[in-house]
Amino acid sequence: MRNELKKIFSRKLIALFSIVLIINFILLFFPLTNVFGFEFSFVNAILITFLSGFISISYLKKLSTHFDFIKKLFKSLSIIGIILLLIPIVISLTHSLLGLSCSFKDGVFFYLVLTIPSYIIGLTLGTISFSISKKKPVLLYLILLLLILLIPLIEFYLNPQIYFFNPIFGFFPGTIYDEGLSVSMKLVLYRFINVIFFLTVFLLLIKFLFRKKDNLKKNIVLAFALISSLIFVFISPSLGFSTTKNSLVKHLNKKVVTKHFVIHYPNDIKENEIKIITLHHEYYFSRLSIFFNVEVNKKIESFIFNNNNEKGRLFGSANADVAKPWLHQIYTTKDSYNRTLEHEIAHIISASFGTGIFKVADGLNPTLIEGIAVAGSPYYDGYPIDYMASLAWKNGYRININSLFNGVSFFGQTSSLSYIYAGSFSKFLIDNYGISKFKLFYSVTDFANIYNSSLNEITKKYYNYLENINTKGNNSKANYYFGRKTIFQKVCPRYVSDRLKDAAIEFTNRNFKNSSKIYSEILGKTNNYYALFGYAEVSKELNNIHEGLNKIEHKLKDFINTAYYYNLQFKLADLYSLSKKTQQADSLYKEIINEKPNIWLEHLSSLRLILLNSSKQLDIYLNGTQTDKLILLLELINKNNADVILPVAVRLSKIINLEYSLFIKNFMSTEIVANLKDSYTLNVLSMYMLDNFDFINAKNMIEKAEMESNNLFNNELIKYNHNKINWMSDNYNSIISQ
Repeated sequence: MRNELKKIFSRKLIALFSIVLIINFILLFFPLTNVFGFEFSFVNAILITFLSGFISISYLKKLSTHFDFIKKLFKSLSIIGIILLLIPIVISLTHSLLGLSCSFKDGVFFYLVLTIPSYIIGLTLGTISFSISKKKPVLLYLILLLLILLIPLIEFYLNPQIYFFNPIFGFFPGTIYDEGLSVSMKLVLYRFINVIFFLTVFLLLIKFLFRKKDNLKKNIVLAFALISSLIFVFISPSLGFSTTKNSLVKHLNKKVVTKHFVIHYPNDIKENEIKIITLHHEYYFSRLSIFFNVEVNKKIESFIFNNNNEKGRLFGSANADVAKPWLHQIYTTKDSYNRTLEHEIAHIISASFGTGIFKVADGLNPTLIEGIAVAGSPYYDGYPIDYMASLAWKNGYRININSLFNGVSFFGQTSSLSYIYAGSFSKFLIDNYGISKFKLFYSVTDFANIYNSSLNEITKKYYNYLENINTKGNNSKANYYFGRKTIFQKVCPRYVSDRLKDAAIEFTNRNFKNSSKIYSEILGKTNNYYALFGYAEVSKELNNIHEGLNKIEHKLKDFINTAYYYNLQFKLADLYSLSKKTQQADSLYKEIINEKPNIWLEHLSSLRLILLNSSKQLDIYLNGTQTDKLILLLELINKNNADVILPVAVRLSKIINLEYSLFIKNFMSTEIVANLKDSYTLNVLSMYMLDNFDFINAKNMIEKAEMESNNLFNNELIKYNHNKINWMSDNYNSIISQ
């Protein structure tokens, strides 16, 4: 037995085991791969596929036609496979027991589905290479691996999708903005097909490999493997393993064609919704064409999904909207037209001076790619991008522009910071040196020659510019917008995000105890804001408000100086109110108003104070449905509180799809309109009116907002919206009639 094992474990094999051991030990020091989960299994799937091909080639060189030798081969490969697959598990689980542990069950599922099949796949690819060429099987094997790994790149380039199924690594989910990930039945089916196919090919090739009389059969097996693979690639869209334009259009089966766009959308989107979406498409195109000083003659294809879940399922990115400039395609949802649509169209228009096969910035520089789109659509949550960059800069949320524009650190911090600095600095270059120079810089990243100055010198001027922007006393706002962690800094992000989704489903199905249990499990591993907030909501539904209240009170200090602190304060104030602790509730609402972390949160807190001072009105509001809340606001509105109530009333009206004419009839009396003074409220109303094609009232509201506003940065947004209203009013008939 000992001699037999010695024969199996050659020096080369021990070296391979050592490689697996060392690489998995190194993985413990990197975020995401340091836990027993998706990234860990993903990396090991690639590693074991790669190494197992060399193992099969090495053993096949010693193969004879003797039956006993073939039996020994299978035995040897089985023992090697078990050891090879056990090494990563032992290292990761030992680390989990001694330190960080997320979900053992999730880890096992990912390892079973992603990594274990990789051994069979690698053996088969090695065997195929040896079957084709016994002289240079290693070279052929490397070429074969490269070709298979090129499939996702080809799919990414030719197809809409940004998710990928592939035999070598199993599955790649898409953007880092979608943290939730678990083993789906689609992935299980895909890997089952992989295992059956590759195992069949492997066994047949071993059977016919060294028998000269079976050469024809061996070639038939190889031909079968090639033809089957090509057929599978062809039918994969029908099975849901890839997404072509045709398969996407089958689902988004309605279409609007304008002068510059072909807009695909599903049946769920109503006629008025697609009209306003279409108007925004053409407005943004018109504005950005002037901003970039380019002419784009080719129509842009826009794919509008009903919601994020649908987009994630069909396209691969739930939470991030995407553009593919080289395809002239953008992918958004029906609610994105006021948030990200302009940004994505900017990506497409910038393709006219982009470079390379992807028509983007030279060197695929992510800072330039995103920076130019943000500069073209320069508002973040209603604030000008320069104001937000100054806010971050003055409150300690700083990024070195030199390293950012060298493409080093774009993904090294929260996306909001990278996008804001990239966009603000790009806008600074455009405003001060002209769009022509920036377009040249975008195409050929030779900063010193284009700007006749070093990046470092102009960066100093930019920092000075940020220092001169008035953002004093806004530390709370800076924390609210920038006090977040990247996926690489979070504890068990995949596990947490996936469990949050499960808890939300249980909550929607009114299985409140199950939902509470999941939230408690998450909070046992990490202080997650969404789990804490969800736990409080569930506690309220279970008539155990004090439990949710106590949990937030206990955890609140852990969220100081983060993006979530004031939202939790706001939730705590609501719970205080429901618990009849009106003094504590009043104090927290006032603190939020004084600190001014976010204008929407300020409005909600001001509304709560109005309701708190009305007998039992806040309890009724907090416990009511969305319709109940809107009715209550209608009863309370008067000329003195309309500036506070109307923004909330607008949002509730959108949620319940209240007919616009009913809103105007009930909320917009002459007396109320005459007494509106808050430019934020007037701006919200003007945009609501624009969405309902009430151009006359929209103009009146935005003009009044301009008169009432005394804030420089608020004025910028109001002016921007005024131009939008005027353009859409002038062009409505010509665009919609198309």
